Amino acid sequence: MKQSELKHHQEISKNAEQIWGWGTPAGQTRALRRAALIKGAGKLAAGNRVLEIGCGTGIFSVEFVKSGIQLVSIDICQELLDQAKLKTTEVHFMLGDAENLSFPDNHFDAVIASSVLHHLDVDRTLKEI
Repeated sequence: MKQSELKHHQEISKNAEQIWGWGTPAGQTRALRRAALIKGAGKLAAGNRVLEIGCGTGIFSVEFVKSGIQLVSIDICQELLDQAKLKTTEVHFMLGDAENLSFPDNHFDAVIASSVLHHLDVDRTLKEI
């Protein structure tokens, strides 16, 4: 985990959704569209065990879990996770680093993410996944 990424997310955590553009009506529409695209492309189906990396404030997590999946959503920033936990109790939110996953191999049926890969060492993350 890059400490600079963590510090950045802690600094913006109080206004993250506005900063990311999800807080406006247009942003909310875009978020719903993106979540539907990820659900469809990932073929998420009821009962699937799914890991979401970089869940932030949980705006996508809430939509993903509507598929009936068992969702574990991780982020490196506790402040963002605290906000996500206020949105739903149907997701298991936890502090975690996509570059150093703590789950056993083949634990999940799918791994999903939105707007996070540019924050990560992609090669390292893909090896973890």
